[in-house]
Amino acid sequence: LEKLKATLESPIPREKVIRQPVEFARNPWNVGDVYAYQFHTEIAKARDLFGKYILFQKVGNAEWCEGWIFSIIQVFDKVYTEIPTLNEIDGIRILPLVDSNIKNLSKNEVEEDYIRYFNSYLKALMIYFKKIHFPAKQFTFIGNSPVPNIEYHHTQYSELNWSKEGMDDWLSDFYLQWRNVEY
Repeated sequence: LEKLKATLESPIPREKVIRQPVEFARNPWNVGDVYAYQFHTEIAKARDLFGKYILFQKVGNAEWCEGWIFSIIQVFDKVYTEIPTLNEIDGIRILPLVDSNIKNLSKNEVEEDYIRYFNSYLKALMIYFKKIHFPAKQFTFIGNSPVPNIEYHHTQYSELNWSKEGMDDWLSDFYLQWRNVEY
């Protein structure tokens, strides 16, 4: 009771400032923008990709839960030691963002839809929820290469969560799996 009495008789504390959450661009790129991503983690070192670049291109937008607009991206299936120009990427195939074993499985071993919709794995929904998750330091803008303006729906594509440390893992994994696979 003495503690309660002391608390009640003490001066009223200053009003606390309640900070509003800061909105950030969950969809930071323009359609057609091409960026070089630099591998930078221990995983990249172990896979002999450290300091090398792989390219992303935003090909559209898709609405996700809560009305957020995220980018639909594609990844070019080539790694560079130096940042290339837009002209150097002509004719480079798009990296499938799915396990490469689907090419070796019979229709009895995998859902038919998985094979039928293979082309949907050539694009992904770029998701990140906090500004600190996006590894902006590792991205270099190369330029804008026009792409057809298509309406995308988020359920048609894989959802790739972006993070400072996790990107090297999934990105290098897909790249290494598909390196010598025809599709």
